[in-house]
Amino acid sequence: MILDQEACRLLEHGQPVRCVESTSRLDCVVIRADVFDRIGWVLDPSPDEPVNDMQRLLAETAPEDWKEADEWKAP
Repeated sequence: MILDQEACRLLEHGQPVRCVESTSRLDCVVIRADVFDRIGWVLDPSPDEPVNDMQRLLAETAPEDWKEADEWKAP
């Protein structure tokens, strides 16, 4: 992929760049590697990540207050 000057400017300032892959028409977002390194765990948490431990601990601490993700959906 070749980035234009505006896309490069956005990336330099840590902003994402939205694009569409030309063959499959797949919508994509390009971010800098250092930004991805900071937030990538949100996209693919492993069992070793603290967020999973935190969810488990919250569920054990106050099980009466715990809801699964599908229970938070609006009716």
